[in-house]
Amino acid sequence: RQLAQADGVQADAPPRLWGNHIKGRLRGQIARTALAVRLAVSSFITRQQRHHHKVGGAYLLVYGHPASTNDGQDVYFGDLMRHLPEPGRLLHTDCPPARAATLAEDGRTASLHAWGRWWFPFGQLFKRWRLAGSERVSEYGWLLRRAESQEGSGAGHAMTAWTQHCLENWVRDVRPSRLAWPWENLPWERLVVRLARQLDVETVGYQHADVGAHQYNMNVAGNPDGVGSIPDRIVLNGKGYRDQLIRWGLPEDRIVEGGAFRTAPDSSVRFDPKGPVYVALSGVLSIARQMLAIISSLKDCGIEFLIKEHPMYPIEFEQTETMKRTTQSLAELPAARAVVYATGMSGLDALLAGLPTFRLMMDDQISIDSLPAGCPVISVDGDGLVTALQDPEIPTQINWADLFSPADFSVWRDVLIPQR
Repeated sequence: RQLAQADGVQADAPPRLWGNHIKGRLRGQIARTALAVRLAVSSFITRQQRHHHKVGGAYLLVYGHPASTNDGQDVYFGDLMRHLPEPGRLLHTDCPPARAATLAEDGRTASLHAWGRWWFPFGQLFKRWRLAGSERVSEYGWLLRRAESQEGSGAGHAMTAWTQHCLENWVRDVRPSRLAWPWENLPWERLVVRLARQLDVETVGYQHADVGAHQYNMNVAGNPDGVGSIPDRIVLNGKGYRDQLIRWGLPEDRIVEGGAFRTAPDSSVRFDPKGPVYVALSGVLSIARQMLAIISSLKDCGIEFLIKEHPMYPIEFEQTETMKRTTQSLAELPAARAVVYATGMSGLDALLAGLPTFRLMMDDQISIDSLPAGCPVISVDGDGLVTALQDPEIPTQINWADLFSPADFSVWRDVLIPQR
């Protein structure tokens, strides 16, 4: 329908859409109802965790990563809670109540669900994104209507509203002195900054992972209010992306280097030209599925592939003699021929280990360039992958200290614990 509006395009009669539209509406209603029940139950189950957070304290807001523990270890902030006994931990709404209950055994952790009112999600049952009349007949009207229909067929916007509701309640009830989180400049993070500024709460964003040339969400120009929704302090994990972030509008006077918790300077994995290929699946499931399809098509090439799924976004696939699932990180492998990735930090980890590294390009999606400038990664598509893997060359070694720095707990104390 959209293409048919273009000059010079001759199109046959379009298919009927009402059937899909009605099914999408029904699916969205069912999804929002199921979500409302689940969130109401989550609110009740986690409510007792509220007493873990004291008014005026410093807190780390983190995602519910399966590798975090209740003994002070957190995937995003490492062992910071062991070195600094003051900060508490707040788990994002992505963390299931059962998982939150385990992490909350430390007495310092609480689920964001605990601050949600059980009745709130039921008020979202009939709310959906509705286009204005002018948008429906605009140049891209059919694409917008398609997006409207797809959004309405799920419960994503209801989950977003719940997260915002819980955050608002938590900030107003706890009124933290400082709040830090793994900063990626996402919309919910901007909301947190604006809420915190209203209540005089200091905000700290931790640049915990890659930035890369394509990750424009970190660019201040993407914020409607510019630096108005940028945290008061940005703690970098090293100097690797400092210049890029400053070029993208991050105020230099807000930046401090606090060190890396998620990457280490040493790796015991060695290069073996006859060893397995380590495949780090993307956290974007559509890309991960394409990666699996490409690797599956290479079953007769004589190469063994070890498939590591993203811990936050698991995906099922059939294992074969040459395509095996692994739970080991790259650093835990004794040897590898090469590393294949599409998005994320795995490519940089591989280069730091001195392994041949290939960024797998998708046919219909952008494979995000997440590496600092000058990294010797090789980009290949599905057709060229097997040739590249037959005789891979060892890349130029990257110095860990040129990109990262060790965790500096004195910096973290300064930014998290107010001086009395």
